[in-house]
Amino acid sequence: MEERGCPPKNCTYNTIIRGLVNNNEKSRAMKLNWKMVERGFSTDASTEELIVDQKRIMAFIDTFES
Repeated sequence: MEERGCPPKNCTYNTIIRGLVNNNEKSRAMKLNWKMVERGFSTDASTEELIVDQKRIMAFIDTFES
């Protein structure tokens, strides 16, 4: 996107992150979330909820794998 002169906006990041989470690409979603925050953007309420839920699920799964 940026290469073509169209920098992402807050809405763009949130939409892509939600899509990644919904497609079970949690690692990519988290990396994009960090990149988004580094660039001065913030997640909206629904995206933040998805991320928090995913972190809880991952922590829950880790307790069984340990």
